[in-house]
Amino acid sequence: SVQNALLHTSLLGVVLLLAWGLILLQLRLRQRLQQAEEENQRVEKLAALGEMSSVLAHEIRNPLGGIKGHTQLVLEGMSQEDSHHTNLSTVVNEAVRLEKLINQLLTFARPKEAVPEPLSLSAQLKHTISMLQEHPGHSQIEVDVSEDLFVLADPGQTEQILLNILKNALEA
Repeated sequence: SVQNALLHTSLLGVVLLLAWGLILLQLRLRQRLQQAEEENQRVEKLAALGEMSSVLAHEIRNPLGGIKGHTQLVLEGMSQEDSHHTNLSTVVNEAVRLEKLINQLLTFARPKEAVPEPLSLSAQLKHTISMLQEHPGHSQIEVDVSEDLFVLADPGQTEQILLNILKNALEA
């Protein structure tokens, strides 16, 4: 009887400990669930912001390209001594700067997963230079590539890197 009482008391203690353990586990799981829901809401807001940024960037890019293109055409027909030449050159330079910002925003909003493949850096560089030479004022680009280097890289992302480096060099 004393043994039965001790056994019942021990079992009751074990059951109480298990109950407390389950309560603590449930509280911890609720806390984690709440954190996961908050994180999910934050991710959804960021996704919506990225999508909105992408739409806004596209809406700005089109008229900006028109402004830059028309201004460049006016500049081509104008002598550098004309009093408006400096102001119009500033418009073109600022449009180029804004285009870079928009492209960075679009790249951020829609990051592309890299697909590496064997790539000739020399051929990629020549291709990128030929693209740049099509733009007014960039026809004098010369780069000496004495030796070819092959790498495992994403061609599109490599082209963008080279394009950014070359444009920065031209502007500098």
